Amino acid sequence: MYDADGRPMRDENGKIRMISAKVRQRGTPAGREEALPYTLVQKHPERAMRYPWVSEQHKVEARRLAAEMTDLEREIFNSQRVQQLRKDELASGVAQGRQESANESMDESSNYEGSSTTSSPQFTPRSSP
Repeated sequence: MYDADGRPMRDENGKIRMISAKVRQRGTPAGREEALPYTLVQKHPERAMRYPWVSEQHKVEARRLAAEMTDLEREIFNSQRVQQLRKDELASGVAQGRQESANESMDESSNYEGSSTTSSPQFTPRSSP
């Protein structure tokens, strides 16, 4: 995380603070609003252009993104934007809805006890050869 001046923020132990960005949350309304980069091309386009295993199509996208701003500028921009969004959510009380949304998305793909989805395995009989 970066402060308003672009300096890394540190916690009480002196470690650099990070934004928690979980891929499973990117499909939630709050995750779509944050629009955090998850792929190498989106997050570090300058690096992506140097790797031989990155496809030419992705390298074109990486060049376009790299022309807009450097990796560090992009990281600072995303950090400050997400911090502001999360601060606004807390101020408006939407954070509670966000947590419920994350829990719902986890329940949809889980078999935990108490899950709101009732999924039972479907077995189909197999014929013997």
